[in-house]
Amino acid sequence: MESRLSSYKEYLNRQQGKYSTLQSQLTKATQDQKMLADRITSIMEAQVVIQQVAIQTQALVIFKIESIVNRVLQAVFPEYSFKLEYKVARGKSEAQLNFFFKDNPVDILDQVGGGVSDVAAIGLRLAVWSLSKTANVLILDEISKFVSIDLQPRVGEVLAELSKSLGLQLIMVSHSVPINEKADALFRIEQDKNGISHVI
Repeated sequence: MESRLSSYKEYLNRQQGKYSTLQSQLTKATQDQKMLADRITSIMEAQVVIQQVAIQTQALVIFKIESIVNRVLQAVFPEYSFKLEYKVARGKSEAQLNFFFKDNPVDILDQVGGGVSDVAAIGLRLAVWSLSKTANVLILDEISKFVSIDLQPRVGEVLAELSKSLGLQLIMVSHSVPINEKADALFRIEQDKNGISHVI
């Protein structure tokens, strides 16, 4: 009888030990669960903040790009306008360039003559430069060659205005007299009979 009682005590002690171990594991698991729940909450809050900052940044980028492109485009072609949209495709944010003629969507690459796409490209180049942290110098080569001659003075005017307002020095290669007339300084370059270029 005494040996049976002793074995029950041993069994009870073992069970109490197991119970204590389980209690301690349960306490730790509960603490870990709370810590993970707090971490998930913090991550979700951070994600909301990041999304809000991304939306605000995207809105500022859109505003800046649209402002510059529309300023250039409408200085030359007042009936055209530009709108930038971001769409999520394949898990990534993609920019969509939309052009309008009198509020109707139009593909400016299909426009024949006049140089609408060239003028839009000038605006886009200036907009991209304005978002970068590069030096305040932009080199352009024959940017108006497809713009009709009667519209070239407008291109020169808007480039001169943007150069001043953006604090940007434009260095351009151009054969366009109307655009060259808007330059602060002109350098004529000619090749000699040996094919060597000289500034005149």
